Amino acid sequence: MKQIITVFSFLLAGFACSAQTNNHNHQQEGGFTVETYKKFPPFPLLNLDSARVNSSQAIDSKKKTVVVYFSPICNHCQHLAEDITGNMKSFKNTKFLFISSYSITEIKDFANNYGLNKFKNISVFQDDQYKFVSFYKLRSLPGIFVYDTNQEYLATMPDHFKIEDLIKATN
Repeated sequence: MKQIITVFSFLLAGFACSAQTNNHNHQQEGGFTVETYKKFPPFPLLNLDSARVNSSQAIDSKKKTVVVYFSPICNHCQHLAEDITGNMKSFKNTKFLFISSYSITEIKDFANNYGLNKFKNISVFQDDQYKFVSFYKLRSLPGIFVYDTNQEYLATMPDHFKIEDLIKATN
């Protein structure tokens, strides 16, 4: 009798768990919930001169925007910076926002080492209040998000993508 009650309890618990539904119709993409950020989020950042700016001020409304959350010590982030700067002819109509929570000194060194400051369509910022990470719920680096000229979400680049995929997403 105890076995029947135990089995029945497990079946009931399993049914109760499977009957719970998610009331949100969120599309999952690259481990991120798309609905969370359909519009580009305004949040405070510091530019490399330590001046406070709003992220929405950094966007060029005539170009698609690629937000790259990076770590200066991340190998994938370093390779991405090389790939982007090495393919700038393909990104003429793209604005890049490189954002990191590391120190301004480390971010400046990264920008200098990878030539990010040489391009007018690349801006580099510090997320000193950690708004970006918490908003996008980042689980890996780099975090790459593509927005159109109306600041509407287009795509999240998956882990281990090819630069050709990013070129395609921005053209």
